[in-house]
Amino acid sequence: LISAQDSTKIGVPTQLASLVERAGVPVVDGTDFDNCNQAGYNVYGLYSGSHNAIVMCLNNIETAQQYVNTYTHEAVHLVQDCRAGLDNHQFDSGKQEYIDDLWAGLSAAKQDNIINSYDHTEWNDEIEAFFWENSPEVVAKGVSKFCF
Repeated sequence: LISAQDSTKIGVPTQLASLVERAGVPVVDGTDFDNCNQAGYNVYGLYSGSHNAIVMCLNNIETAQQYVNTYTHEAVHLVQDCRAGLDNHQFDSGKQEYIDDLWAGLSAAKQDNIINSYDHTEWNDEIEAFFWENSPEVVAKGVSKFCF
């Protein structure tokens, strides 16, 4: 288990780490998880809707900034889970017009990553997560608004 305090020491803003913890969502080291050890992919983290948990692939994360961006990215998936209802295994990434606006704001590299690395059924969720992964303060507001 990775505590909110440990995440803030790495650089995650205190507000975001505290809200994730307060939401009852554990953050775990996924180094030994199969999902963190996929050949040919650098998986940095994932959010498990079925377990309401953030998994950080510490074996693949090389810098503090990667950790913060990954944590924030996965916290967006928490927000999506909270929008849909935390215990129903579904995500709500928002209205299509919102997603289209976010898509237009993503770099070509992030767009290519989404298209080439994710099933099309996950694209909207990933568009929102990749768009906001550099904005932990915005994501903290989302956690506060939708998870409590």
